[in-house]
Amino acid sequence: MGAIVALAAGCEVAGEVSLTNLAVAAHMRGRGLGRRMAVELLTRLGVERYPAFLEVRTDNTAAQALYLRLGFITVGLRKRYNSDGSDSLAMVRQPGPLPPLLLPSLPPSRRLDDGDGDDA
Repeated sequence: MGAIVALAAGCEVAGEVSLTNLAVAAHMRGRGLGRRMAVELLTRLGVERYPAFLEVRTDNTAAQALYLRLGFITVGLRKRYNSDGSDSLAMVRQPGPLPPLLLPSLPPSRRLDDGDGDDA
């Protein structure tokens, strides 16, 4: 059985999306896995219809950069928010589509044929 290399968790409650956890094993980082998982989860939770919220550690600059690319903005600082006493940034994203370059694309075998014969 394979090892778990990433996880994403969140919920939609009363018209608000909350991304509660996104983690990728150190040896799998830098491959776009976290981005793909975040996009999939946010899409399934309804980020196009609802505002989204999250907290991210102030020292996790890679995650902050990802969330900025996904359309989140920093709205506050939560002092001593984490169990180790470290701070986190509060971030929010208004409803709307994810940036087009971040939408997952289907592999060629799963794309729909548009009937023009060029299959591009």
